[in-house]
Amino acid sequence: MKSGRSSTMSSIDRSNLTLQSEERPLLDPVASKAPEFIGGQGGRIRAFYVLILLSLIYTTNQIDRGIVPQIKTQIEEDLNLSEKQYGYLVGYGFSLMFVIAGVFLGRLVDHFSRKTMLLLGLLLWSGMTALATLTTRFDEMLATRIGLGLGTAVCNPASFSLITDYFPPAYRALANSIYNFGIYTGSGIAAGLGALSWKLTFPLLGLAGGGLAVALFFSVSEPTRGRYTQLSNDGIAPPPVTVVPLRVILRYLVSVDTVLVVSLAAGMRSFAGYTFSGYAPTFFYNTYCSVAPSDHLHTYMALTSSIGGVASSFLGGYITQRWQASTRAASAYVPALGSLFACPFLALFFFSHRIFGVTTLGMALAQVFLFFAFLCAEVWAGPAAAIIQSILPRNISGTGFGVYFFILTLVGGAGPEVVSQFDMDTVQCNNKTLKVVNPLVMSLLICGCYLLGALGFLFSSRFMDRDVETRRHFETNGYLRQISTSRQLGSILAFLVIIGSTAYLSVDAFRG
Repeated sequence: MKSGRSSTMSSIDRSNLTLQSEERPLLDPVASKAPEFIGGQGGRIRAFYVLILLSLIYTTNQIDRGIVPQIKTQIEEDLNLSEKQYGYLVGYGFSLMFVIAGVFLGRLVDHFSRKTMLLLGLLLWSGMTALATLTTRFDEMLATRIGLGLGTAVCNPASFSLITDYFPPAYRALANSIYNFGIYTGSGIAAGLGALSWKLTFPLLGLAGGGLAVALFFSVSEPTRGRYTQLSNDGIAPPPVTVVPLRVILRYLVSVDTVLVVSLAAGMRSFAGYTFSGYAPTFFYNTYCSVAPSDHLHTYMALTSSIGGVASSFLGGYITQRWQASTRAASAYVPALGSLFACPFLALFFFSHRIFGVTTLGMALAQVFLFFAFLCAEVWAGPAAAIIQSILPRNISGTGFGVYFFILTLVGGAGPEVVSQFDMDTVQCNNKTLKVVNPLVMSLLICGCYLLGALGFLFSSRFMDRDVETRRHFETNGYLRQISTSRQLGSILAFLVIIGSTAYLSVDAFRG
C-alpha cells in the first residue's frame, strides 16, 4: 500500500499542490503526554549515557577550539602575531573550513554511520590540537586550525542526529541543552588551562580526545534512523528512509522559513559568542592583573563561565520542555527573552572597572555581572536546535544541521574579525602596557547582536506550526511546496553578501 501511494504521488505535478493546513489539524506542539523511550527504562538509561558521552566529546571540541583566546598573550609573543593575524586564527582561520566542511560532512552523516563519522572527526581534531604544539609560525598554526575546523565540523551534525533518534520529541530541548553543557564546561576548562604553557596543554588535550574516542567506539551503537518520527494524522507511517538528492534538500531548506530565520538568529548569537570568547578573557585578565595573580584570574573566569553557562543551558531546556506543552513557540520565546535580559549585565561586566575601579570589589562585581549575563544569555542553543530538529525530515537531518551550522558559524566567525578593525585601549599593569578591547565597542556589538537574535527567534515563531506540517508532508509524500522567484533570489543575494564579506575580512587579515 505504501509503495502504491508513493508511486501515485510521484506522478502528480507537485508544483500545483498547495498546503491546506486547516483541512488537517496540527498535532499537539510537542505532545502534552511525553512519549515513552523505545526500550522502556533501559532505553532511557542508554539514551542518557550516550548523551553524557556526546556532551563530554563536545567539551573537548570546545576546549580545542577555545584554548587560543585564553593564551592570546603567550601565542602572540611566541609566534610573533599581529592583531589581525590573531583575529584570523580565532575567527575565519578556523570557521571557514568548519562551515564549508560542515555541509558536506552533514551529507555524509545522512548516509553513513553517525558513530563512525563522529569517531573519525574526534580523532582528527584531537590530533590537530596535539600537532599544534610543534608550530613556530602563523602559517603553521593556521594549518592546524584549518585541520581542527575540518574535524570539529562533523561533531554537531552527527551528535544532533543521534540525539534525535535516542530521545522522543518532548525530551529533545532538554537533551540538546545537556549536550550543550560542553560549550560552557569546555570554555571554563579552557580558561583554567590558559594559565599553563600551551606547549604542555595541547598534547594533553590530544590524549583526552583519544580516550573519549575509545569510549565512543566500544560503548555506543548506531540507532535506527527516524525511530521517533510521528505518524501522520491519517495513521499512515512515513515511507522508509531513502537517499534524497542534494538539490531537493536545498529546495526544502529554502522552502521552510523557520530554518533560515532561526539560522540567522543563531548566527547573531554566535557572532556575539565569538566576539566575547575572542577578546573578553584577555580584557578581564589584563584589566585586573594588578589585583590578583594570573592563575587566580583564570580560575575566576573558568568557574563563572562554566557554572553560569551550564546552569543557563539546563534552565533553557527545562523551561522550554515545560512551556512547549502549551505552545510550540516556547522554543523561540525562551532564547529571545534570555538575550534581552542578558544585555544590562553584560554591559556592567565591561564597565565594572570604570564604575567601581580596578579594585578587588570591581573585579568581584565584574564576575557577578558576568555570571548573570551567562545565566540569561545561554538559554538559547538547546531550544534553537530543537526547532531545527522539529523541521528537518529524518533522512536529511545531517545535511540540514550542516547548513544550520554553516550559516551560524559563517555569520558568527566575523565577530573577532570585526573587533580587530577597531583600535585597542591600553592599560598599565605591573609596569607593563597591555592592550585590551574597548568596552564600549564590545558592549554595543554584543548587545546589538543579542537584540537582532531575539527579534529573529520571535519572528521564527510565526512559521513553526506550518513548517512542521510541511515536514510531515515531505516525509510521507516527498512533498515540496513551490518556491517563489523572489525568495530564491533573496537567498542567493544573502549568501553572496556573506561570502563577499568573509573574503574581504580574510584577505585583510593576511595583509595584516
